[in-house]
Amino acid sequence: MPLGTWIAAHFLNPFGLYALLSLIPLILLYLIRPKPKRQTIPSLMFFFRNREKSRLNSFLRYISRNLLFLMHFLAITLLAIAIATPYILERQKITTESTAIVLDVSASMQAKEGLSTRFEQAKDAAKDALGKRNTLVIAGATAELLAKDQSSSEVENIIDSLKPKDTPTALGEAILLAGDSIDRGKVVVISDFIATGSDPLIAKKLIEAKGIIVEFIDVASPAENIGIIDLIVNEENSVAYIKNYNNEPASATVSILDISKRLELAPGSIETFHFTTPPGTTELRLNADDDFSVDNIAYISAPEKKKIKALLITNNKESNLYYALISSPRISLEVVEPPIVPHIAHDLVIVSNVQARLLLKETINEISDAVAAGSGAIIVAQDDLSAIEWEELLPVALSGSKGGETKITKQIVNKYTEDIIFGSTRAYLQTSSASGSVIASAQDNSSLIVSKEMGKGKVLYYGIFDSESSFRTTPWYPIFWDNMARFLVGREDISQLNKPTGSFIGTERHDDAGMVNLQTRTVAFNLLNEKESNVNQDITVQETLKQVARENSALQRPRPIDLAFVLFTFLLIALELLFIKFRGDL
Repeated sequence: MPLGTWIAAHFLNPFGLYALLSLIPLILLYLIRPKPKRQTIPSLMFFFRNREKSRLNSFLRYISRNLLFLMHFLAITLLAIAIATPYILERQKITTESTAIVLDVSASMQAKEGLSTRFEQAKDAAKDALGKRNTLVIAGATAELLAKDQSSSEVENIIDSLKPKDTPTALGEAILLAGDSIDRGKVVVISDFIATGSDPLIAKKLIEAKGIIVEFIDVASPAENIGIIDLIVNEENSVAYIKNYNNEPASATVSILDISKRLELAPGSIETFHFTTPPGTTELRLNADDDFSVDNIAYISAPEKKKIKALLITNNKESNLYYALISSPRISLEVVEPPIVPHIAHDLVIVSNVQARLLLKETINEISDAVAAGSGAIIVAQDDLSAIEWEELLPVALSGSKGGETKITKQIVNKYTEDIIFGSTRAYLQTSSASGSVIASAQDNSSLIVSKEMGKGKVLYYGIFDSESSFRTTPWYPIFWDNMARFLVGREDISQLNKPTGSFIGTERHDDAGMVNLQTRTVAFNLLNEKESNVNQDITVQETLKQVARENSALQRPRPIDLAFVLFTFLLIALELLFIKFRGDL
């Protein structure tokens, strides 16, 4: 930086520095002052034995004379600087009627900052920024409005109760929400600006366009981290991805149950850890000495390796349905021919291609009891289906007639049906109504695939004639039956048992990493976010914050500190007088 620019940036009256020219006469006077002459006085020769002591006194006198010069030099310098009026920039406290605080509560705010964390520092900064009337918005997986137009004491109590979440950061969204929550005033954003949502700088500009002041307070400093950034869980094998965010090579040990592996990670590199998926709930641990512990543990939930016990009741074993069921690795199939049917203690019961007269009423009642107790049941359409007394077990009402060729339309698209293409069928049983959820239908709105809950279990009606449809020859056919078997007995897909934090189960969002026990399953929640685990701001973020700092310079004002220099000069003069008096010259 040029000297002139530096002076202008630190002094309100740079011309006052010309007073430093007064140092020239002082230096000249010091240089031209008369020096004492050396003379030998015989009468004092007896003092020669104290020569060493005299030299010491001469040295002390030299020091004292130079010390006085230094005091004079420093006093004139300080007065000249005071005349130039030095200053420091201080943030101008803008008093507004309404203040909106945006507080980052995401996972990266748990990074260590000395003996504290970023979040603890952010809470202190949020309290300092409170005004007369305050609005509080937090930025986690989503933006949430916690307080609107409340007093500082009320909002301070809310801030004290907050804890960081294990989620990514919707910082831009939170800034927009805060700006929409006040008509005028200012928005104070307190964050480490590890933003994984929309750009906070764009949100800032949008709010400022409404005439609202936006201030950024950065609570981040450099941190070290090695973390689990991704986890792909399959029923048989799984793989974890571990990243070293540091600028130096690092070592870490990853382990699950009694299996462990030592990883050597280059700066910025990603290593993988493959392992057999254990049944039930387990923890994958990364032993790493870093400043961010949230991504050092990953939770895994997998269904017990227990096959679905299925019973196929049929008088025609050789069918496409039979081969699809036995091809599933998760189904243990037992096939029986009515009228002889064993006691039903199975997870799933399928009735297909039976002779109506051979399917006893007692068997139907036993199937109904099993479904009510929690089992699943599948009823496959056949020409004489209405001849069987299903009572409440059948999810559809048959009209008694048969339809011709039709396209099969999916009515429900979910994880069980999204990849399934049913095609068309040349024949089907027409229905007048359905008592459950219609999964697929014909062009005349007849229900072809319907599921309904009955007690603790579920019943599925499958109204596609396999002999009249090409669906049976497609690769989606066995996948469909495997999906339906899992759906009817409540066996969740493993991907539905492992979710990122911030995900919903029903209407409830889960923001903390860990296991959540539900009635029929346990779901694991993990951060697993490469951006959020990068607790060091990247170059783009740093440049953004510098730009904001330049824009906020208008909110800073110079505070003169010339009085401090004057007071220090007076103190120096007082010390000089004391020194002269101590020396005996005063």
